[in-house]
Amino acid sequence: MKRIISAILTVTMVLSLASCTAKTEKKTRSSDDQIEETESTEETKKKKKTKPSSPAPSATSGIIDDEDLTELGEKLSKLDNVLFIRPLKTFIPDSYDPEGYEVVFERPLDPDDYSKGTFELHVSFCFTGYDVPNVFNCSGYGWETDIEYANEGLSGSYCQCNCISTEYRFFGHSAPYGLDYAGTDYWECLTLENAASDFHFVIEQFKTILTGKWCFTGGSKGGEATLFQSMYYPEDADVFYAISAPVKFSTEDPGIAQYLYEKIGDDMYGVVEAQNMRDSVLKLQVELIEHRDEYEEKFIEHEKKQHKKVIEAVEDEHLLYDVEVFMMGFGLWQQSSSVLFGYVYNIESIVEIASIEDEDERLESAFNLLCSVSDDPIKYTPYWSLYPYNIQDCTQTNIFQMDFSYIREELRKDGCEDALYVTEDMEETACARCMLTDEQFELFPYDPTANEELKKHLETTDCQIIATYGTADVWCGCAIDGIDNPNVHVYKFKGEGHECMRITSEMKDVLEKYYAPYDPISISYFDF
Repeated sequence: MKRIISAILTVTMVLSLASCTAKTEKKTRSSDDQIEETESTEETKKKKKTKPSSPAPSATSGIIDDEDLTELGEKLSKLDNVLFIRPLKTFIPDSYDPEGYEVVFERPLDPDDYSKGTFELHVSFCFTGYDVPNVFNCSGYGWETDIEYANEGLSGSYCQCNCISTEYRFFGHSAPYGLDYAGTDYWECLTLENAASDFHFVIEQFKTILTGKWCFTGGSKGGEATLFQSMYYPEDADVFYAISAPVKFSTEDPGIAQYLYEKIGDDMYGVVEAQNMRDSVLKLQVELIEHRDEYEEKFIEHEKKQHKKVIEAVEDEHLLYDVEVFMMGFGLWQQSSSVLFGYVYNIESIVEIASIEDEDERLESAFNLLCSVSDDPIKYTPYWSLYPYNIQDCTQTNIFQMDFSYIREELRKDGCEDALYVTEDMEETACARCMLTDEQFELFPYDPTANEELKKHLETTDCQIIATYGTADVWCGCAIDGIDNPNVHVYKFKGEGHECMRITSEMKDVLEKYYAPYDPISISYFDF
């Protein structure tokens, strides 16, 4: 049992959370690299935002000759709609030597209308046995480069599980050929429902050769996908395990802003000290808005030195500045509490900065913080390799809805409300206006249906769902709350960050009852 649950945790940590930050040199390209690829097309497109076309279909790049197929390879090659398979290395400790494969399926862009075309869906598979438990990992994103290992970095075979990891549609290699991030073609097919259909298809195919029980898991955006999978296809897994999955059931949900300004840090520092820290962050944000005449231009110039063409692609620099100041609060807390984001800052030091008496020195320190922890502007342009995230957030998940009310209220007290570019009327759509092109913003409005249905599902489902959050994670402000269903098990861990993964005795009981048999030898594993 220890090995089985260890596999779940390792799968999610390595593939789900690492992929969203894309920090490693092997798996990522810098924004400048991406921009350089598009420089020749920029001239012809008159600086229109763009992203390089998707890689050409690779259905001939890894086919295995029939005579070279192992028993497993032959079974995989006979699954429905397989374009090709190719062997992958496995990175497994000790003496285990499992088989690893990349399996590429052909999937319809629209499962209800095959005439719209198809795309390649890339799956990584680390095989241990036909009758062992299975972990289906959804990162929510994709692989930046060609993968070399089956579930690289995982100890799936060592943990006696099969590990299946699937790219999310439109990310990485699993995108329509020629997809233009700045365009409007295909995006109507990037939906939660269609992505769930992809995963269901893959699971159903693997179930024809694998007989063990299933755990569907993912972290962050993959955690969201895990919850939606339990709604659309509850029969896919015996347990759904969502880690740090932000959810907003409606636009009225308070979300991250309320958590940032009213709650985060209380259980770590005490209510009084945490409020002092939150007030210090707010003070610096307000001053940066009040002095925007000086610091907005300075910020834009700073970013131009880093990514000139990215800034040229920004639709509205005034809006970008407001959004970046708001996200500074997000970044300060997130980067001070999370392994994932590197422990860049200590939130306790913000109190000292906000207490600097010399205004010029204090403002300069605040500006340096803004430049250090705000979002890279590339995230608000189609240069971003994860731009499909923007489309999906603005059309369905809506977790990044901006709330400037706390900053606005402080500006009102100082008689400076007009310094904030984002008005109350703009606030609900500020995020979408910043993330999408003007044409995309007009064509792809937010649809709350999926989130509303998810809430009803969680309140009534018979699925066994585990959701974990760390209270030091800003996204804990979008945790599942208010669900009165004994089948939905929500745990919040004091001081844990975005990569929060911990097994409690209650979680162990759920996993053992529904997913894998009890192993008394492993009981010490759960003694945290």
